[in-house]
Amino acid sequence: MDGSVIIGFIIAGLIMSVGVLIWSNIEPVIACPLDAVSDTFVAVTASSTQNNLIMNLTADTTSNQVHSAGNTIVGERVVNTASLLYDQPIFGFTAKMIRTGSPTGNVTFGVFDSTGNLVHFFGNHSIAEISSVNIESIGKNSTAYRPTVGDVIGIQFTGGDASNRLNVRFQSQSFDGADSVRSTFQSGTWTDVANDFTFIIYVNASSASNAIDGNVNTYWQSGVPQEAGTSIYGDLGSTQQVMAVRIYSNNTSYIPATIRIFVSDDNSNFGSPVKTTTLSQSVGYQTVTLSNTDPPAGRYVKIEVDTWGTDKLWRVGEFSVHVVDVTDEGYGACANIKNTVWTVLSIAPFVLFFVLIGMFVVPRLM
Repeated sequence: MDGSVIIGFIIAGLIMSVGVLIWSNIEPVIACPLDAVSDTFVAVTASSTQNNLIMNLTADTTSNQVHSAGNTIVGERVVNTASLLYDQPIFGFTAKMIRTGSPTGNVTFGVFDSTGNLVHFFGNHSIAEISSVNIESIGKNSTAYRPTVGDVIGIQFTGGDASNRLNVRFQSQSFDGADSVRSTFQSGTWTDVANDFTFIIYVNASSASNAIDGNVNTYWQSGVPQEAGTSIYGDLGSTQQVMAVRIYSNNTSYIPATIRIFVSDDNSNFGSPVKTTTLSQSVGYQTVTLSNTDPPAGRYVKIEVDTWGTDKLWRVGEFSVHVVDVTDEGYGACANIKNTVWTVLSIAPFVLFFVLIGMFVVPRLM
């Protein structure tokens, strides 16, 4: 076998290698522009349905005394609309309390107005049920109440005296700055004081279906304050190529700083996010593009909190997607051209390989 035959085999082998490389690793050069069509979810699911709004975790030994000869009501007052408690669907709360002496009567959990009247009842306990050691006592009502400015979420005890009383623990730290404050009621007057009570307030999440009802004035509200992993996901009913996600926010105080977007074929294995993006802190629609040329495919689309700039809950007024318009003739024609070019590019090295074999190798073997 002379040198030219060997060179022919080498050249043909290199060309074959290039062909294999193109076939297995190189994407087509042509990118087809995609047209989108809006799509809505057939169902949505949220990550949680109930929020435990923990005002303070530390069980301090400092207490407000509650009895007939002093403060008869103590609680957290909603100062303004920026309060974390304002307009939240609250259905109860837990308080850390202790009993001193032998008082009798009931302890009432509820919401009280500026004159000390009970405007919403969460529940009550016989004070005899509250031990002489620090315990948590719960008042709940299946009917939620949305506090307005001036309302106080608190505890009332009108029995006992200075020696036989209820003590409600409060904390040396601030829960909500000046927007929610500890307040005491005595002789018809509320008095705001420093720091906050050691309450855990229970808040109902609103229905996830509100995010796909076509009404921007209704909303899904998370069951926990904004934190990593708080999520809502939608079911498209079938696998689609998802080009973009569209979200409507109706309140600037309830928008995460950044979110992660996932697309999955099932509702449990979402894998890594297909995109992480910063949200505009403004009321209105925001459209987050995933890809105009190679959109991820899946039946389920999930958005979840990545980072946040507020301790408030997350609200989503509307949640929808843009998917590939499979009826778009322009995209179909482009895709056909793209496939044809890809086929030619893939086959050409193999054709050239056999041509070179015929030109350089076969004549020398004859």
